[in-house]
Amino acid sequence: MGLKQGGPGSSLSTGVAMIDHGISTHRLNDQTWVVALSGEHDLSDVAEVERAIAYVYDAGSMLIVDLTEATLIDSTVMNAILYTQELATRSRDHNVVVMAKLESPPRRGLEAGLQGHVNLYDDLPAALAAVSNPQPSDSLKTRAGRPPSISIP
Repeated sequence: MGLKQGGPGSSLSTGVAMIDHGISTHRLNDQTWVVALSGEHDLSDVAEVERAIAYVYDAGSMLIVDLTEATLIDSTVMNAILYTQELATRSRDHNVVVMAKLESPPRRGLEAGLQGHVNLYDDLPAALAAVSNPQPSDSLKTRAGRPPSISIP
């Protein structure tokens, strides 16, 4: 398990590295990386999720966590995303946004559990725009900058 690394000419030097368990990383440019999760992610593989996020967080200053192909994320994965968001909030050199399909289970979980604490967007263009041009109020927005559609009691 873990990041498949290599020397020059490896997948890392081209900006794409794959990790087992439906976790992949993609370098979009010198500063922007995507960690994409597909399938189910929970306590059993949260260490791999954390490793992928830590790797790209250290390698670039902008991170998009792509949950569009994730079918389930549990509270341990949400906590990893929240921790990364908190690190980025304290740093002037990093920004983190999350991308998830509307009405998907991961999206509903994030809106219910982390509303106001993560920058949540619908698609890559919106996430890329947000991560590239951070605004002080971004951490209070969801749904591509619109207020969330659910209320939490």
